[in-house]
Amino acid sequence: MAYYHTHGHSGLTDRPPLDVWIEQVTEHGRDWVRDPDHFQRAVGRYDEVQFRGDGFRIKEGLRYGTNGTNDRFPQSNEDFLHHFALARGTVAQTKKRTFDEVKVKYDPNDLSQAWIFDELTEEYVAVPCTTPRYSENLPLWLHERVKAYAKAQGLAFEEDNEMLHVREEYAKMVARHVPEADLADRRAAARLNDTQEAQTYLGDTAELLRIKSSPTGMETVVEHDVRTSTRRDAKRRMPRSAAGGAKGGDARRGGKGGRGSVNSRDRRDAPHSTPAPELTVAEQNRRDAAYGARRSDPSWDDSSYGS
Repeated sequence: MAYYHTHGHSGLTDRPPLDVWIEQVTEHGRDWVRDPDHFQRAVGRYDEVQFRGDGFRIKEGLRYGTNGTNDRFPQSNEDFLHHFALARGTVAQTKKRTFDEVKVKYDPNDLSQAWIFDELTEEYVAVPCTTPRYSENLPLWLHERVKAYAKAQGLAFEEDNEMLHVREEYAKMVARHVPEADLADRRAAARLNDTQEAQTYLGDTAELLRIKSSPTGMETVVEHDVRTSTRRDAKRRMPRSAAGGAKGGDARRGGKGGRGSVNSRDRRDAPHSTPAPELTVAEQNRRDAAYGARRSDPSWDDSSYGS
């Protein structure tokens, strides 16, 4: 990352991206996220669930709902049921206590809350997870690992205290397998601090602070998949600036490298990515240990990540 932003880029007339960013920020200022809650929903995942008196579950197995006594989440399950009944015209059906195809959104990086679409007010409303201690700062990938670990070890995984206990045991197991990971982080930071680029741009005006790489501290320790393995716009042709100046026009008109040629960059017929096969707990632990060992190697190079 440090190399990319501090060296010339062909798409920026061989200027370093960091120089261009500083120039543009000076000229136009910065865009700020004024509503973090709205932003978190916007980048989250969408699902449709069944809502009942005790709330709802998302497909990952966690339940969400509230009795309205929490000031952060004042709207109760009963309020939602009443609003759905009014919006769908079933308020007279007193026995109607279940509603299907209710829209929800959730952040795969933090499962401590989700957002349910109130069909009466036409707004998304935050709802907490009913296992708050376990789900605090819990990413989806870690939840899947902990759940698989509980199943493999035959551990109880129903109540909040049971789930929290399993999560803590899983963290201890990972620490035993990859104790060198923390050392690898320190070495990586030291390498960055000693580079010429870091000294050029940071100088004496800033310093590198050691902070957790994530709320859980495990993202750089346990190898895991990205938040999504497919692109929703996989069939969409993305705008690209053709290299070579005037030759770019010939390419767009169907000349060498243009549409219809063998070298065309049209991705409309590109195959969709398919999810990787599910790994056993033993195989995943082996991979985690290997990943930690690679990162703790003094000769490990950032450019070899994923190789």
